[in-house]
Amino acid sequence: MNRDDIHTQCQEAIPYYYDYLRGRREQIPETTAVHIAGCPNCQDEIHWLKTTDSKSSTNRTPQNLRAISHAAQMQLHCALIDQPVRCSTIKSFLPVLAIPEMQVRISTPVTEHIKACSQCSHDLDTLKNLNLSLEQLYCLSQIITQKQSDNAENSASVTDAFFQDGTDSMKAIRQIIDRPDSGIVTCCRKSHQSKTASNSPFTVEVENKSLGNQRASHVRITSTKSTHFRRLLRPVAAAAAIVLVTILLFQNVDVKATDIGQIYEALKTVKNLKMKRVEVETRDPVQTLWISRSLGFKLLKNNGNMTLLDVHNNIQKDKEGSSSKAMETSLDQTTVQCIAKTMDPPWGLLPFNRTSELPDGAVWKKVQTEDNDMSNESIEMYDLFWTEESMAGMVISYQWRCLLNAQIKRPLKVEWWRKTQQDQDYELMSFTEIIYLTEEQIRQAVIQAGF
Repeated sequence: MNRDDIHTQCQEAIPYYYDYLRGRREQIPETTAVHIAGCPNCQDEIHWLKTTDSKSSTNRTPQNLRAISHAAQMQLHCALIDQPVRCSTIKSFLPVLAIPEMQVRISTPVTEHIKACSQCSHDLDTLKNLNLSLEQLYCLSQIITQKQSDNAENSASVTDAFFQDGTDSMKAIRQIIDRPDSGIVTCCRKSHQSKTASNSPFTVEVENKSLGNQRASHVRITSTKSTHFRRLLRPVAAAAAIVLVTILLFQNVDVKATDIGQIYEALKTVKNLKMKRVEVETRDPVQTLWISRSLGFKLLKNNGNMTLLDVHNNIQKDKEGSSSKAMETSLDQTTVQCIAKTMDPPWGLLPFNRTSELPDGAVWKKVQTEDNDMSNESIEMYDLFWTEESMAGMVISYQWRCLLNAQIKRPLKVEWWRKTQQDQDYELMSFTEIIYLTEEQIRQAVIQAGF
């Protein structure tokens, strides 16, 4: 069978390859799971992805990840040359383009439509600002694919699981999924210039169905050679999902060592937690902080004084000591927005806000220890080493140590060490203990604080 004429069931199965490889069969519709298990074409594709996933760790580098993912993405972009591109097509690419490392800065049929269509541009900006995890983006890609294939039953089941918390973020995503086409249709047509040119120009035609006008401009796109991903091309909605499959396979590999990027991703799914910063010498709590992203609560305890920040109701409550009466203050919208940003991960638990900020030369390694605290096989310890130059020109060496639940990739305790001279030992500056809570436990903490 010609791969370009693959059966419709194979097209609908592509977004579930990742779940199939990870053994998460409960996430796959029953008819699709049966098809994948018995289809030689799907098994061939999955075998290739599995081979890619199981390559040696030396080949599983961030550079290789970006190269392979970008090659796949550009192949899909270029497949739309000479084809009309509508909002419904662009939605398939939004989850991938929302990943900072996957942004496309050259002109393609996809980027030209986003440039011409204000609604698609707004949708992309919305997804970027939501800071969704890769798993969430993957799930969103599934929903879009199912919606475009008119598979209403499957789409509803995945949508219900994805939108179950009913937050403003999820409402924004639902609006993106359900938004009708804007009427803007773009088409990047091949030019008739010499085929020997290294950069073949193409013409961008933009038609507004609602206004009936049309305009054209000339831009250039670098031709992309066919790669192994060419054989994975399907109708665009399903094909775009395969890029996310590749990224997930490379970033969530089953290896003994945990990549620091997995910790960042794991924290994005945390809704409720308690962090206790401890004084090094006395081991007494210096500050205790409760955060509930779902309830909109941020509760701080410093030296017996309590402060509750309620971003959903725009209020702040302060209490001095255990016997005083709580004082309530209204918060303006600007203040609320600033507070809300501090409630997003990584909450100062990790040394940098995102992995892209890790400095060149930083060293990440697993710590081998025989301490009693490490007797549990699900607990691992890692160190991150890096150096920074102070404003005075002094080179400071830093060490960040993480005690980690290896199963869910969440930190249980983090320590901050540093030294100012190379012949010194690292000095422990502070450490924080982390407990992951439920909404009810957060509510009880607020009540116990006297609010």
